[in-house]
Order: sequence, then structure tokens, then C-alpha cells
Amino acid sequence: MAEIVHGTYRTETVAGFVADFCPVCRDIESFQVIRVGDASHVAFISLGQGRLAGHLLRCVQCGTGRGFLQERYAAVAEKNPGTSALIELTHPNIRSEFGERLELETRLRNDPFFLSAPQREQMLLEPFQELDPELEQLDKGTLHQKTASMWGFLVMCAVLGGGGVIIRFEEEKIGWVIGAAIVAFLAVWAGILIRAEGRGIRQRIMPNLARALRPLRPTKQELQMILTRCRNAGLRSGKKVKLHSLWNALEAASFPHQPPQLPQT
Repeated sequence: MAEIVHGTYRTETVAGFVADFCPVCRDIESFQVIRVGDASHVAFISLGQGRLAGHLLRCVQCGTGRGFLQERYAAVAEKNPGTSALIELTHPNIRSEFGERLELETRLRNDPFFLSAPQREQMLLEPFQELDPELEQLDKGTLHQKTASMWGFLVMCAVLGGGGVIIRFEEEKIGWVIGAAIVAFLAVWAGILIRAEGRGIRQRIMPNLARALRPLRPTKQELQMILTRCRNAGLRSGKKVKLHSLWNALEAASFPHQPPQLPQT
């Protein structure tokens, strides 16, 4: 049990801002530069930000994360002065770099069906590919491991203490109490991670998929085809995203709604 009380977990800290193109928002947006750390804890007390594990980008508007290549940017701004100012500071050539894509997005807003069948299929597939790392993080419970372990440990201690009192710490029965405590830990730990995954899919993944797909006005048949392709390609969206839920999210996206919540860092 030492690994539970003393272990490591992932940390995320905002380290700056840049401008880039977001395939989910389908426009140039502000992005957070996130420092990812591998931090230690003792008895669930954090010991700083941890060893640097890398950096990633997260769109300020939709919360979607992606890899960070510093050489793409002229600088990293300490604060976000707004997307227009951030373009001049961090990515001044972005409008020429993404000129064709921005023109395509403008045409899509006016006529979502002008694309050829292969182009349309690729555009429908793109947001699923873009959001797959987010689904992987939710599937692994990366940002909730510490919380799940902490509550599991507390419940385990409660079962050990309560069970010990009930059996008066009789040696021949203590094994049953230890077994029950371990089962309780695993149940609480898994329950928290499963609940966090479901909440993340509802609050982040589905609204972002709907946001990205809405300009294309896909049919149910097209969505089913893309989900099947994702499943065959081994993408988590092929297993985690359900057609009925996605269709409902698309219908809800036709009305004003709050942007998806950014993950806690």
C-alpha cells in the first residue's frame, strides 16, 4: 500500500499563451501553453509541480488539447491580450499559413455540401482524431488518479477501523476485514474514475464534437460511418462515442450554450 500513500500524479499549469488554428472551433483561437509535470505526493499532500514531462496546448475557447512545438511560434506570451493581439505577438504569419483552410471554412459556412465525398469524409473524421487524446486521458483517469486514490484510501481505513472494532481484532477474522478494505478501496477508486470519465465525455467531448461537426450538417448515416471507421482504426471515439448521444449533442448545438469547461489544472 506504500504506492498509494506515496506516489506520483500528473499536474498541469498554465505557462503562457499563443495563437493557432483550432480544428474544433474551425478558426484561429487563443491557446494556453500547459506545463505538464510528473509530481509526487506523500499522504496525498502535493510536493510542488513535479518533474517536467512536457508541454501541450489547450484551446481557450473549446478546451481541446494538442501537442506543443515551440519552434512554430515567434514567442510565448505571458498573458492573453486577446486573439488579434496574440497573433501579432506569437504567430504573425498564421493567416497566410492557414489561408486555404480559412477560405474553406468560409465556404463551408455558406455551403456545407460543396466538398467532394472523400474531402467531406476527411473533414468529418478530423474532429474525432483531434479529440482522441482527450478521450485517452479521460479513459486513463490521468487528472483524477490522486483524488480517486485519496478517497479510496480513506474508505479503506474506515473499513479497517470499523471492521476491526466489530470483530474485536480477532486474529482469525482479520483477513476478512483486510479483504473487505481492499475491495472497498478498489470500488471507490474505480467509481470515481468512471464517473469522471462520463462527466468529461458529456461536458467536453460531446459539445466539442458537435461544435466541430455542426457546420458540415452531417446525417446520422454519415456519423455512423465515421464512428465505424474510428472503431476500425482503433480510436477511442469509436468505442466511447455513441451515435444517439452525439446526435442529441448536435441538435443541442443549434441553440446558444455555454462553452465546454476547461479541465482543472
